[in-house]
Amino acid sequence: MNHRIPELIALTVVLATGVTLIALGVTPESLAVVTAALAALYLAWHGGRPGPTPPRQEEQEEADRSREP
Repeated sequence: MNHRIPELIALTVVLATGVTLIALGVTPESLAVVTAALAALYLAWHGGRPGPTPPRQEEQEEADRSREP
């Protein structure tokens, strides 16, 4: 499964929760607390690790040169 699908689902759920709470008339202060809590839960679920970074151009060229005969 594509690794972006769970992230898209999480984003959709968070946005839908925010819209629902606003429609229900929740105060902005309470909405800020709920948003911070949801962000913390998502960060804990995600592991707090950034995704893989692509190699720098120089490193990629060096790796390509080392593979050539």
